[in-house]
Amino acid sequence: MKFRFAYTFFIFIIYSLQALSQCDRQRDSVALVQLFINADGTNWAKNNNWFIPGQSIDTWYGVTLNSAGCVVELNLNSNRLKGPITDSIVNLSQLKILNLNDNKLTIGNNTDSLPREMNKLQNLEILNLSGNLLGGPVNAALGSLPNLKILNLSLNYFNKKLPSNLGNLANLKKLLLNQNEITGSIPASFGQLKQLDELILSNNKLSGPIPGEIGNMTNLRVISLTSNQISGNLPPELGKLSKMQFMYLNENALTGGIPGDFGSLTELRELWLNNNSMTGAIPPEIVSNINLKKLILNNNKLSGNIPDFLSSLVSLANLHLSFNNMDGNIPSSISDLVNLESLLIDNNFITGEIPVDIGKLSKLNNFQIHNNQISGNLPASLSNITVLKRIYFQNNKLKGCFPESYRNFCQLVFNTNTNVNGYNFLGNPDLIFEGDFFQWCSTNYKVNGNFFTNAPICEGNTLMLEAEAQNFFYSWEGPGGFTSMEKDPLIENFNSNYTGLYQLTVTDAYGCTGSSVQAINIIGEGNITVNTPVCEGKTIILSASDGLSWEWTGPDNFFSTEKSPKIPNATLLNEGTYKVKIKTADCTIEKETEVELTTIGNVKSPDIPCEGNDLVLEASGGSLYLWTGPNNFSANTANTEIKSVTKNKTGLYSVEIRDNTGCRSTFNVTVEVKEPVFVKMQEFEDVCSSDERILLPQEQDGYTGSWEGKGVEENDGNYYFSPHGLNGEINLLFNPSPSFSCVAKGETNIFVHHVSVTGIEIAPNITKENRSGSFQIMSSGSGNSFVFEWEGPVSGSKETNDHSPFDIEKVPSGEYFLTMTNDIGCSVIDSFDIRNFYSEILIPNVVRKSSSSANNATFTVYGENIISYDIEVYNRWGNLDYYANRLMANDEQNGWNLSSSSLQTGVYIIVLTINLPKGQEKRIENLTILE
Repeated sequence: MKFRFAYTFFIFIIYSLQALSQCDRQRDSVALVQLFINADGTNWAKNNNWFIPGQSIDTWYGVTLNSAGCVVELNLNSNRLKGPITDSIVNLSQLKILNLNDNKLTIGNNTDSLPREMNKLQNLEILNLSGNLLGGPVNAALGSLPNLKILNLSLNYFNKKLPSNLGNLANLKKLLLNQNEITGSIPASFGQLKQLDELILSNNKLSGPIPGEIGNMTNLRVISLTSNQISGNLPPELGKLSKMQFMYLNENALTGGIPGDFGSLTELRELWLNNNSMTGAIPPEIVSNINLKKLILNNNKLSGNIPDFLSSLVSLANLHLSFNNMDGNIPSSISDLVNLESLLIDNNFITGEIPVDIGKLSKLNNFQIHNNQISGNLPASLSNITVLKRIYFQNNKLKGCFPESYRNFCQLVFNTNTNVNGYNFLGNPDLIFEGDFFQWCSTNYKVNGNFFTNAPICEGNTLMLEAEAQNFFYSWEGPGGFTSMEKDPLIENFNSNYTGLYQLTVTDAYGCTGSSVQAINIIGEGNITVNTPVCEGKTIILSASDGLSWEWTGPDNFFSTEKSPKIPNATLLNEGTYKVKIKTADCTIEKETEVELTTIGNVKSPDIPCEGNDLVLEASGGSLYLWTGPNNFSANTANTEIKSVTKNKTGLYSVEIRDNTGCRSTFNVTVEVKEPVFVKMQEFEDVCSSDERILLPQEQDGYTGSWEGKGVEENDGNYYFSPHGLNGEINLLFNPSPSFSCVAKGETNIFVHHVSVTGIEIAPNITKENRSGSFQIMSSGSGNSFVFEWEGPVSGSKETNDHSPFDIEKVPSGEYFLTMTNDIGCSVIDSFDIRNFYSEILIPNVVRKSSSSANNATFTVYGENIISYDIEVYNRWGNLDYYANRLMANDEQNGWNLSSSSLQTGVYIIVLTINLPKGQEKRIENLTILE
């Protein structure tokens, strides 16, 4: 009964609103009611305001109306709807979005999941019924929805063939029919869907070839036909899909080769063709897919080599070629794919060696080459890949030893399941331990790399090196660039150039290595010295180390048997190589040295001078200096300075340096005088003296530097301009950094506007009405017009064009705040007080002397603005009976106290002299004293 009332009330609301709408709201409302009833609305997850009397339809959960009051959106996804979709849904004539995904909607009694008259929804743009229990054929009426943009029927049980008239949906952008049981072939009419962006038909039972008309879908970006029964060759027309980014055609029955036309798919990111029966080689045109990140071709019948041109696909992250018929070597260029993360080439017929620089693939985490015929040694560079987690090299022809650096991989575990992290090197008989990497990790197998020598030896004798291990491969390295591959190499004429550390590396048949290092020293080492530098005309002194005898030879037939021979008056003929044989008790040592006559003094290359600056020429190392240069320049000091150089000072400067012994040398320096560069300075806007400081730019005209001038402050390397206290045009200088040669200081100005204002009391208030005060405003500063505003007991404003003082009258007393603002926007504030001098005096006329009450026993004057008062008391005969001065008003303690006087009861005349801010005031009053 309650439901019937609600329904009747709802229909009443429909009829009441029908006349106001521009569309059939009655039919819309009835359709929603029938949907609620048919789809078990009372058990929906959310049914807010549905079927509640008095609630407007636009408040119902999931319902959106347009301005005419008609339903344009119905969003009830994931809301526990169940049962068949009511046929009345087609009466929502203005519906644009119908979203009922992720519910439990089922097939109706007529075996159709969708209302047969779905074509009535001519305004529908989005239809999402995915994730339900719908089945049967896809309603052909959907092909008559001209505005449909998204059709999503995925994750249902639709079967039968696809209606060809879906190709009439000219505005369709997304067609999602995946994970159903659709049979038949892909309609060729789909080629008419020129606006389609995504075509998702995966996980169905589609068969037959891919129609070539698909190539007409010029806006297609994603196509997924995964897990169907599609057969035949790939149509070359797919190469016309210029916007294609993701192509998933895997897990079908496709045959033939990869079309070269695919090279036109320059936007392609992922190409999945795995688990088909495709043949032939990878076409070279694929290198045009420069954005390709995933090339998944495993589980086919592809043949040929792994092409070298794949190295051009620099964005490639996944290259899967497993389970094909490919042969040849792994190209060394594969190491150029620096973004590669997964390289699977297992289960082919690959031969040759693993590229030695495979370690360049720093992002590689999955490397599988098992079940091939790959040979050679394991590359040591592989251990450079720190992220590598899957290494499956089993069942190949690898040989040698595991490189010592492979101990980084010992943390992984042996595994036969190549789909998880681990390693497997088994099935390689010529690899150490037959590929048992676990055993290698568990042992400390090493090759003996020790060696013997005859060191220490005399300089000039033969050094003998001898490896301890037999029948291995040897590699020697030592000082002076020494290398050898012999087991027992010799170094003749051994000298100090060959002393130091020697290393032997021994390699066994598996490629395993061992090494050792020894320090080789020398005995009987001699030396030779010469008193260089030697000036021409001086004596050359040669000296050899201690020995039994010496034999010297040298230029110009020089010969001597002295330990330290001398050659006086040296000339250029004495330059050259001098040799000596030193005989000791153990050795005969041969040494040699070079003698070259040297120069004296030194000249410092001058800094590049700027025109107008000073040029400094500096020499040293002598006792006499003779300078010459352009424009008859001459000087005779070591350091000379040319003031304010000009361009004509450019040229060659020479100096002859002499010492006290007669040696001389000449040096030349080239000087180029540069013209100064003038900085283009920034113009600053005017500021007010009351403004906060501003940050000055660190750079002017491309030059960094510092600032100086009035108001300039430096803080933590930054320069600021503070206008406080400044007025008028302020000159600022910019100093370019010293690193900028020949850049002149820059100059600019900042105009600081300074204004001041003062408010002065002219007259205090002296009236009871408190309106007799006045003040004057005085101002100064820059500007063409000025606004004065005052706030206090009264407020006001005035605008002037000059700084003439003006008065404001008839204002009450109190504190005032005065603001002046000029036409630039600069402002200043002042404050002042208007005093109140009005005094209201209260004098008692009757007091009681015997009263204990302080109020009756004390004569007190009350009032405002009373400084003090004097009192004179006269009796009725006119005699002065009492006098007191400087008494305080409003103060019973410091005022006139009757008890302190000798006055008796009676009538008196009192004369008060009251001291006020405006002066004295006399008051005469009667006073009656009672008992």
